[in-house]
Amino acid sequence: MIHIRVRESAVPDICLSGRRVTVGGQLCLPRLIGIGEPGSDILISQDIKGSSDNVRFTFGNGDRVMTQLGNDTDLKYAEIDLCRGPTPSTPPRSPTATLWQ
Repeated sequence: MIHIRVRESAVPDICLSGRRVTVGGQLCLPRLIGIGEPGSDILISQDIKGSSDNVRFTFGNGDRVMTQLGNDTDLKYAEIDLCRGPTPSTPPRSPTATLWQ
């Protein structure tokens, strides 16, 4: 589950997951197709040199909603959290990783 909080106060938080689910009253839309490089076990790469972390999210865009989001909302400097769960056997959890803040 990906939680995105943009700097524009008029834009509500965005929650995207692999399927449609409601968490804490917030609807998470089924847009997340993949995390990490295809064919790799690496989700997030970091180094000790202080350079930016690398992560790749793949979102479904068949109805062009993600394109509209990118055009209408400034995603630069957004806070992005990667959260585990929920699944039928796993309750929602706090962020596993805050990627950009």
